[in-house]
Amino acid sequence: MDRTDNLIFNSSITLKSFLNHEKLKSLQVLSGALGLKRRVQSITVLDNLDFWQYIRGGEIILSTGFLWKDNPLQLCEVIKGLNSRNAAGLCLKVGRFIDVLPRKVYEISDELSFPILSYPMDFAFIDILNPALSMIINTQAQDLRNSYYIHRSLTNLVADGGGSQKIVEALQEITGLDVCFIDVHLKKRYYSGISEEFLFNIKSLPLDQILSFYIYEKVQIAETVYGFLILDSLQKSSKTHVITQNALIHGSTVLKLEIQRKESDLYRESRRRDEFVFDLLYNRISSEEEIRHRSGFIDWDSSGGVLALILRIYPISQNPENAIPDEDSLFKFRDQALLVTKKHIESFSNNYCYTTMSRSIIFLINSSREKYEQQVEHFRNLLVNLVKDISFVGNSKIKIGVGGCHQRLRDAHKSYKEAEKTLSFFNTTQLKDVLFWDELGFSKFFHSLDSQEFKEYFDSFLGKIVQHDDLHHSDLIDTLRCLVEHNWVYRETARSLSIHYNTVKYRINLIESILDIDTNDSETRLNLTFCLKIYFQH
Repeated sequence: MDRTDNLIFNSSITLKSFLNHEKLKSLQVLSGALGLKRRVQSITVLDNLDFWQYIRGGEIILSTGFLWKDNPLQLCEVIKGLNSRNAAGLCLKVGRFIDVLPRKVYEISDELSFPILSYPMDFAFIDILNPALSMIINTQAQDLRNSYYIHRSLTNLVADGGGSQKIVEALQEITGLDVCFIDVHLKKRYYSGISEEFLFNIKSLPLDQILSFYIYEKVQIAETVYGFLILDSLQKSSKTHVITQNALIHGSTVLKLEIQRKESDLYRESRRRDEFVFDLLYNRISSEEEIRHRSGFIDWDSSGGVLALILRIYPISQNPENAIPDEDSLFKFRDQALLVTKKHIESFSNNYCYTTMSRSIIFLINSSREKYEQQVEHFRNLLVNLVKDISFVGNSKIKIGVGGCHQRLRDAHKSYKEAEKTLSFFNTTQLKDVLFWDELGFSKFFHSLDSQEFKEYFDSFLGKIVQHDDLHHSDLIDTLRCLVEHNWVYRETARSLSIHYNTVKYRINLIESILDIDTNDSETRLNLTFCLKIYFQH
């Protein structure tokens, strides 16, 4: 059955259809004939001068004319007032108390397209009220039936799994108008219709301009606006205004149901995905079969190797004005960063899974060791650009640690631990925003050593330099670190520190004097490098 089979399209009453009623054909149109398309919603009798407060719009006003028998020109102001309140028309018994209406009354009626009708001398009010009310009540009953059929049709569509596009197509069929749903949450536009102009406007115009052109219904749940349901109100349709309005309202309602269904599905999928990823990260998976089974539920290909990536959010500085002020802002920034990160990751691999923890986003990316080694530079550049792009989203700093690539997905926990350890090395590499576990070299072994042993080793070798800096407010330790980072090249170090070449030489000579060492000795350089990494790491 067609969705419109149960709809009565001519259910709305106009003054023209009112006059076509068998019992009302003797009523005559005196003036304002261009207004016969006005919609009739009720009928009332005017019997006092304070009737204005009772006019709601759509009324046919019945009167014998007694109130204006002494000054018929007062009808000019009456007509203006009724027109301003959207009344349907004025029906007078001309000849009873007013023999002839003044020309001025006719002129104003025609000018405003406000109909003035005349009913016969032998008609009582009841002769007009009974058939008119019968028409109005029948029409309202049909409008309710139409509304029910529209609502049932659209609701069944959602219950049967029809998505937003199917809802839009059903609305177009019901209203006879082109329909579009602009989903501002998912940034999608669903369209059904035949008008090329409407489609062009929907695709090319900004949202505020679209809403200024067409009638629409806001699709809103609580305080969140999910989109706008739009009808091409510039088109002509055989369907009545009431059906169009009902379709718009019910369409908005079922779209809310569809949105809530989608959000429920996404929540269940997200929860299933998060639980699986957490079990992989913390090595709570018992078998390869369990991995295949659970990865299938979230449509993730679990074959091949895996590497873990952790994106962590840090305050941009110690200035409270620049730091993330509260948990809500943190999560909002993290969610924005997640959207940007997914786009970048997909340019390397579409086969990934992810989860979030506090101020971290964790990706598990499927990749064979061979593919990873071939594309590692591309991956590194991708991540560097990612950090730059995210910096435009908010006022926090991003650091990315990447674990090693392991042969089995079941070893994801190993790569995750490596990525976590990699993040801890950013104290020693402030110039970098992205670090790979595989590029840390012997530094990765620091984590297996005792912190107290570190301190004692450092104090015995470089402790005097730190004491000298504290006592004399000098920068010997930073100068030494910069020299090591620039491969012991004095000119590069001077340029990096924005000091003279001779100043670097002086400071290094002073260090050699304090420590009684020769920095040209290879073993001494190794010890200095090792101690500096210890100092800035711990």
